Amino acid sequence: MRIHQIIRRTYYSVKIVTESPLSISNGESDNTDSDVLTNGSGEFFVPGTSLAGAFRNYIGISKDTDCIYGYSSGENGRMSSMIISDMYFDNDKKLVRSVRDGVALTDEKNVDNKFDMEIIEPGITGMIRLEVIQRDGDSYDHEGSILRLINGIQSGEIRLGANKNRGFGRLRILGVSEKTFDKESRNEWIKECKSGIHNSSSDDYMTYDEWIKGKEQTDGMYVTAARSLVLRGGISIRRYSAKPGKADYEHITSNGRPVVPGTSWNGAIRADAKMILSRLGCSENKVQQLIKQWFGFVDIRTDNSILDIDSEKARQSMIVISESIIEGARPLPIKRNKISRFSSGTADGALYSEIAYYDGTTTLQYMIKKDNERSYKALIGLMEIVSGDIAKGYVSIGGLAGVGRGLFSEDTHSRIIYSEEVDVSECMTELYNIVRD
Repeated sequence: MRIHQIIRRTYYSVKIVTESPLSISNGESDNTDSDVLTNGSGEFFVPGTSLAGAFRNYIGISKDTDCIYGYSSGENGRMSSMIISDMYFDNDKKLVRSVRDGVALTDEKNVDNKFDMEIIEPGITGMIRLEVIQRDGDSYDHEGSILRLINGIQSGEIRLGANKNRGFGRLRILGVSEKTFDKESRNEWIKECKSGIHNSSSDDYMTYDEWIKGKEQTDGMYVTAARSLVLRGGISIRRYSAKPGKADYEHITSNGRPVVPGTSWNGAIRADAKMILSRLGCSENKVQQLIKQWFGFVDIRTDNSILDIDSEKARQSMIVISESIIEGARPLPIKRNKISRFSSGTADGALYSEIAYYDGTTTLQYMIKKDNERSYKALIGLMEIVSGDIAKGYVSIGGLAGVGRGLFSEDTHSRIIYSEEVDVSECMTELYNIVRD
C-alpha cells in the first residue's frame, strides 16, 4: 500500500465580524428554549464541527464523493484534508446576549406555538483558522476549494447556526492571512509551529479584496436581491419581557436599533405568495407543493399525505431572507387603559404601555438559490410580485395590522437591485409555465 506523502501545508487565518445575530445552541434550555453554546469557562464559541458542517453543506458534495473534506464509501474512505479549529471571539466579556421570541402561526394567523432562543448580538469579531494539507496523488483542487469557501463566507451564502435562512449567522471578512510551507521550507514551518502558526501581525493580513485579486472566481450559488422601502406609519413586532418597568408591547431591536427579523419577513412573504399562486389558478395541492419546494418545510406529521414532495420529510428553503435594520426610525411610547381579556372591559387602575417605531427606511434583502431546473427563475418572478405588494402597502409586517401598523411604501428608486443580470420577463414566463403545468 502506497503512503501518500505530504507535499504542502497551507494555513489560513480569516478575521470576521458578525453582521447579524448568531445562535449556536448547546441543546440545553436552562435560560431559554435554546441556549447558546459555551465552554467550561463560560465563553461563547462556534465548534469546528459546526463550521465543517456548514462548509460541506455549502459545497453540496455527498459524503461518498472524494473531495477536500474527505469521503466515506463502504470500506473505502479518506480523512479530510482540511483541519478546522473552533472559532472564538475577541473580548468575550463584551458579547451582548439577548433573547429572541418566536411564534409559529397557522394559516389563519393564530398562534400555534411560542418559543424563545438565546442569541449573540451582531458586531463581534473573531477568527476562523484552517489548515489545508496537500498530499501527492490528490486529485482535487485545494486552492479552488478554499477560494470557493472564503467567497461563500464573504457573499453571505455560507451562514452559521440557527435561523440561518431567516437572517441569522451572516459573517463579513475583515482580513485574510495565508501561509504556505512545502518540503523546502520545512525548517521555517517548524519555527512557526513553535511560535504559533496562526500568530500573525496586522501587516500579514490582506483585505478580502486584496486577497481575492487575481484569483479565478466562480459564479455564486445564489442570486441576491434588494428592494428599498419606506416605513409608512408605525411598526410593532413584539419583543416579550416580564421585567418590571418594561413596556407590555415593545418593538424588537438589535443592539438598540429597530429591526424587521427575517422570520417576520418570511411569514408575510409566504402568506402573500400562497394567495398569489391561488389567484394564478393553482390548485390547493399545487400551491402547497410549490410553497414547500421554495420556502422549505419540516414534516412532523405521522402520515405520508399528498402534501409530501417525493416522500421527503424535510427540505431546505431556496430563499434566504435577511434581517433588516430600520434606519432613521423614532420610538413612540404609548400608554392607554388596559383591557381585560376576560370581560373585554377596562382593568381598574391598570395601564397598557407600548413602544412602536415610526417612519424610517429599510431594505428587504433576500437570496434565491439557483437550481438545475427552472424553478428558481419562477421564484424570482414570484418575489417580484410579492415585494411589489409590500412596496405598495398591500402586505403588512408584524402585529397590530388592524390599526395600520407594518405598512411600507415605495422608495424613490424602488425597483429590485440584483447581484447579476436578471431577465424579469423570462422569470415571469417561467412562473406562469410552472403554475400551468
